[in-house]
Amino acid sequence: SSPTFSPFVHEPRVWALTNIRSIVNKREEFVLFLETHDLEIFALTETWLNHEPDGLFLPKEYQAFRCDRGSRGGGVALISKKKLRVKQISIPPEYKHIEIVCVDIYTDSSICRAIIYYRPGGFNSESVDYTLKSIQCLTYLCNNTKLVCIMGDFNLPEMNWKNYSHPKNEIYNLFTSFIDEMGLHQYVELNLQLVNQTYLIYFSRMMLAFYHRFK
Repeated sequence: SSPTFSPFVHEPRVWALTNIRSIVNKREEFVLFLETHDLEIFALTETWLNHEPDGLFLPKEYQAFRCDRGSRGGGVALISKKKLRVKQISIPPEYKHIEIVCVDIYTDSSICRAIIYYRPGGFNSESVDYTLKSIQCLTYLCNNTKLVCIMGDFNLPEMNWKNYSHPKNEIYNLFTSFIDEMGLHQYVELNLQLVNQTYLIYFSRMMLAFYHRFK
């Protein structure tokens, strides 16, 4: 059975994840969703941002930690309430091309490391190289004593998480080996068939989190 998410048991956290496919074009729905669910953390993939100021899409009580692709598409962001104690973790230079954001979130009793990651689709040799570097980066970020949460879009559409089966190729093997070695547990409150089995929330403990699909 999955371990208990003890650090936040008396103070529930509400986190969410979405592949938003342009946050600027969906600003009204994005802001409504933040306010309706009173989210503390909102992880976004495919933000499609390129140097736009946070104020263009973000309510004043929130802050953004971003990794913009710098070209069309892609990008990730972690949105948090300003009242939270959050520290962004630097990504080593050799992984700067990886679309990833990492932060530490502090409470009175614990620290939670939150990671948002996006792997562009594809299974060619270039995709394998990107995945190898991604696993190295994720391993580096997870090698600490903190509670860890990994959220994102891994683009593994043929992965069956119910029986842990997948096509026999290097990219699937790399990710499943990483998940096993890190002792991570998937925690998604929905049928993964609804999201093409690609949007994943992994925790080393349990907490309240959910996936939302923007139209």
